[in-house]
Amino acid sequence: MYARGFLRAGLAVACLAAAIASFMVYVADVRLREAFLGLEQHQDYARALRDFRASRSPLDPSWFRDTSIAVGLLHTGHPARAEAAIVKAVRREPLNAVVWVALTRLQVARKQVGAARVSWERARRLNPHIPRALPPPY
Repeated sequence: MYARGFLRAGLAVACLAAAIASFMVYVADVRLREAFLGLEQHQDYARALRDFRASRSPLDPSWFRDTSIAVGLLHTGHPARAEAAIVKAVRREPLNAVVWVALTRLQVARKQVGAARVSWERARRLNPHIPRALPPPY
């Protein structure tokens, strides 16, 4: 009799935790979209950087968010921190060609052509449809 009550209480707690986690991911996703739209409208990288950072959630890591933060850092005069942000995304998702492309573009912007070629080749190994020529900088 008591076991059934504990089981129901445990299930209710698990459902509540899942609902809270889902809501947190939803809020992070909405903030991320709003930050991107704000950047498109205003072209204000400092503001976008604050907005992208505010959209972070430990439950919702995102290569898109990390890349956007890196581009914001680059355009606000923090190129080394920008590269560190992209490298973090590459380490988290080493099989994601998109983050390797982002790293390459950032390295091209920083005039690190040798490193950019290495990153570009990694992206091309992951996605053979990527063209041979290095991409433009951010």
